[in-house]
Amino acid sequence: MCAQKIRLTVTSEDLLTLYQAAEELGVGTSTIYRWKDEGRLHVFRIGDQVFVTVDEVRALKEGVKNREGLLTVKQAAEELGVSTWTIHDRKEKGRLHPLRIGNQVFFTVGEVKALKEGVKKREGLLTLPQAAKELGVSAKTVYRRKDKGYLHALRIGDQMFVTVDEVKALKEKANRGSKRGDGRDV
Repeated sequence: MCAQKIRLTVTSEDLLTLYQAAEELGVGTSTIYRWKDEGRLHVFRIGDQVFVTVDEVRALKEGVKNREGLLTVKQAAEELGVSTWTIHDRKEKGRLHPLRIGNQVFFTVGEVKALKEGVKKREGLLTLPQAAKELGVSAKTVYRRKDKGYLHALRIGDQMFVTVDEVKALKEKANRGSKRGDGRDV
């Protein structure tokens, strides 16, 4: 196969360096290089410099703009203050509904905010395992106390919660009991 040389007349207004393209798109240069390697971005080499066309950057920018209002898994996790594993778990349980664009998974800002509001409503509440940890007892002990009516739990979705105040009261009661030396658990 014989390489053909062609002569193009290109002005500097038609081309951007990869760094300029990254700035224009609001992404890192590593993303630009990855897109180049994946073939999503076509580059031109002139001497030792690599360029992309302004038109191609505009087209990519439109694609990025179409993702306004969307969060990646990592961004959703950061917004909710949880791990990416938790995001995947909530996706699997149907609490978050992903949108797939290409090979990436996104969640709408609205859905993440709604989930965050649900989490905020649970401020002042602890799951039963969290209560056990706070009290320094086994989860089995907390469940037993709940079943006997010493601990009042409320169900939200598929989880059981107790109030922080109730856990504090139980902790104080346990501390008073341990000072007397009666040896009872919480």
